[in-house]
Amino acid sequence: MLFLELCSGLRKGELIALLWTDLDVKSRTISVSKQAVRVKGGGVKVTAPKTSTSIRIESIPEEAVKLLVEEHKKHPNNPYMFPSPVTGDMYYPDSVNNINDKILANLGLEHIRFHDLRHTFATIALQSGVDIRTVSGMLGHADPGFTLRTYTHATNPMQVKAASTVGSVMAAKL
Repeated sequence: MLFLELCSGLRKGELIALLWTDLDVKSRTISVSKQAVRVKGGGVKVTAPKTSTSIRIESIPEEAVKLLVEEHKKHPNNPYMFPSPVTGDMYYPDSVNNINDKILANLGLEHIRFHDLRHTFATIALQSGVDIRTVSGMLGHADPGFTLRTYTHATNPMQVKAASTVGSVMAAKL
């Protein structure tokens, strides 16, 4: 689940609502058409995604597909891609946060929110040369400007690359 999150930037509710029927192994895509949300008084319900642009077919890397195929072998008769080991149903959203916190603590890593993995996806994608429109679409955003303002963070390697690029252009003009 965490690997798919880092490779796709799905919202937590989109991730936990995934069914096996949403995975197309051959085309290496995930169909995002629903999300799980908490309801007052406890419980979870499945609704349409946050916005109309959140409904999308998202490509995922071959490594993620292989991991998902292996995961499916663990619970082949369960419709949920990531069923709760306690209930067999979809995870409760807070449970995903707790799992994230436990993994980080067990590895001795600094605490980050589960949602921050979405930010990490966006930053790494942009740093790796993926264009903003593609990243924005993968995140389910209608406005690439929103993606830039909200989900990306300038990193030192990005600044070094920018300085080098601009420096080369300026030196060629001299």
